[in-house]
Amino acid sequence: MNTEPYEMSLRRQFMTERLIERGITHSIEGKDIHTLDYEGLKQVWVRIQAIEINIASDQNRWF
Repeated sequence: MNTEPYEMSLRRQFMTERLIERGITHSIEGKDIHTLDYEGLKQVWVRIQAIEINIASDQNRWF
């Protein structure tokens, strides 16, 4: 029996779908994204977003 709350299950499913759409199937550590919990999926998502930022653009400069 799955004891994961329904809302968290939906969040995991949504995050997994977004990562797969970007071609991501494994975390940086090599774990299959289908085995990660929601927090693990969020970490993968944030890392992917950070990699995709174009730091050469003036819009993305911090200082």
